[in-house]
Amino acid sequence: MFLKIPMLLGDISIHTFSLYHTLRYEDYQNIFYHLKNADRDGLWPDKCPSFFYPLPTLQVEKGLRVQLHNQTVCSINIIVSPLLLVQKQEDDYRRIAPADPAFWNNVYGALCDAFMQWEFSFDVYECSLSRADLCMNLEMGPEFNIPTYIHYLKRTPCKKGYVLQSFDDPEKDMYSYKVQNTMQALAVYAKSAQQESCFDALPDGSNILRMELQMENRKIGKTYAGPPAWEALLNLVAHAPEAILKGIHLILPTGDYRTSRDAYQAIDDSDLRTKVKDELRELIQQYSEAKSHAEQAEISREYIAANSKKKFSKRMYALNNLNIAPIYLDDEEEIDSLPSLYNLAQEGVRQFEEQLRYRW
Repeated sequence: MFLKIPMLLGDISIHTFSLYHTLRYEDYQNIFYHLKNADRDGLWPDKCPSFFYPLPTLQVEKGLRVQLHNQTVCSINIIVSPLLLVQKQEDDYRRIAPADPAFWNNVYGALCDAFMQWEFSFDVYECSLSRADLCMNLEMGPEFNIPTYIHYLKRTPCKKGYVLQSFDDPEKDMYSYKVQNTMQALAVYAKSAQQESCFDALPDGSNILRMELQMENRKIGKTYAGPPAWEALLNLVAHAPEAILKGIHLILPTGDYRTSRDAYQAIDDSDLRTKVKDELRELIQQYSEAKSHAEQAEISREYIAANSKKKFSKRMYALNNLNIAPIYLDDEEEIDSLPSLYNLAQEGVRQFEEQLRYRW
């Protein structure tokens, strides 16, 4: 299933970001009437609504969508797809905005032009960065079964506070994995499956795994500094590979998926104490037999209650050091091992850093 090294497609960078700004009610009214001119589908009412009226998201041009809010305070959220904003092309949904500083200068210029066109009463530097989606695309090769990999990601216990999302569409659910808390989300999915729903033809032999770390304002501000938004955004672009690795490491275990035989053998061959080995075997067996994330969370809680949080962290740390995921591969699957998401991301980062050396 995993016979060759995955190939990084393009850069590791930002796919989408959002700018936020509070408004006076007078500014809210003015922006509403200017943007109403872009409402070709009649989604917005003819007259500016009073408070607490929800307005749907409006696409004002390619790569630029706007959300106007008038709840507790008036505000605007500007959702930017930088590659689409600059190039105005929709021919390949696999592409991510390049990490090239010159490209981001063009993004800034395009945003300034849009702000002037729609007569916003503020500029880009006055906004805060409310969200940024950091992305990496890996070409896995035809032998890699992405739905099977997603299946194991969904069975893998994630860190406390993260909730596994499910999708109503069975096909989307089969090709998509997402866990999130209030500050960030980790999404993994088959990019080709998404592209197939948008276009008639797929690229020949494409089997693309996309990783997205979706960071909300509080996480961005805590880690990559606050306003002005543009400085924070450029800082994120410069540190995107590092941020993705840190995010995955924070959320998921770093060990590879192995058969129960190989996992137990690695534990037996380690220099850990006999009692620790027994506990590790029991933990991965219990996690592997759990039917849901809720059951896995209960296993963690019971272990912590019987021992301590510190001891539980040490056991998870031991599994990471042995490069073993907390669950083992199903016996009916003819797979010897699968790489952890962290190790896949590490390979993508290695290739990206190598490209940068040749590029400059």
